[in-house]
Amino acid sequence: MKSWIRNAVIILSLLTYSGSLRAESLVELEKNDLLSPFTKENRAIFLTGAGLTILLAVFEDQISDPAQSVTIKRKPLGKWSALGDYSGQIIPNALYTIGMGAFGLLGKDEKSLKNAELMIRATTSAAIVSTALKGIVREPRPYDSSLKNSFPSGHSTTAFAFASVVGAEHGVYWGGAAYTLATLVAYSRMNDNRHLLHDVVGGATIGLSYGLSVARRMHSSDSEKTSSASVSNFIVLPTEDVAGIAAAYSTTF
Repeated sequence: MKSWIRNAVIILSLLTYSGSLRAESLVELEKNDLLSPFTKENRAIFLTGAGLTILLAVFEDQISDPAQSVTIKRKPLGKWSALGDYSGQIIPNALYTIGMGAFGLLGKDEKSLKNAELMIRATTSAAIVSTALKGIVREPRPYDSSLKNSFPSGHSTTAFAFASVVGAEHGVYWGGAAYTLATLVAYSRMNDNRHLLHDVVGGATIGLSYGLSVARRMHSSDSEKTSSASVSNFIVLPTEDVAGIAAAYSTTF
C-alpha cells in the first residue's frame, strides 16, 4: 500500500474511532469485534463458510487440485488477473475509508464517519485472523512448497471484508459491484497459482463474516445509544379530586 494511503487511513482511524472509544476501550473494542462472527446471531455465515472450506480441504485431491490444474492451464482471467491482485491489497478498503472519512469530516456527516470506522474495524479484524491462521496452519503455496503461508488467502479476506461492508451499507447495486470485484480477486489468486480453492474460500469466509458481523454490532450499538438518548413517557393519572383523569407526557434527552 502506498505510504500516503496508509498514513491517511491511520489519521482517519484516530478520528473516526473516537466515538466508539467513549463506550469501549480500544482493547475491548477489538476483542468484541474479533468475537463477533461467533455470536449466536452471526455464526451461521461463519459456520457455513468454514464447513465448505473444510470439505474442500479434505477432498483436495478430488476437488481443489483438479480445479487448480484446469485454471492455471487455461488462465481465463488474462490481463484481468492484475486488477484482482491489486484489488486484494487493501487498496479498495483504504480508498473507501479515506473517501468516507474525508466526506464525513468536511461535511460533518456522521453516517459517513461511521462507514469509514466500519471499514477499518472489519478489515482490521479479518486481517488479524487471516494472518494468525497463516502462521498456525502453514499450508504450502501451490507454486512453491517452501513458502508455508497459503491458507487462508489474505487477498480474498480483505476483498470480501470490503464487499460485505459496501453491501451492508450501500445496497444491492453497489454491493453487487463490490462482490463482483471480490470474486475477481479470489479467482485471480487461483488463476495466478498463488492459492488453492479452499484457501480462497477460507479467506472469503473470514472477510464476509467480519464485514457483516461488525456491521451488525455497530448498528446494534447505535440503536442502543439512540434509545437511551431519548426516552419518552406517557402517563395517565386521576385528577386530585378523582373526578377525571389527567395525561402527562415527558421526554428526556
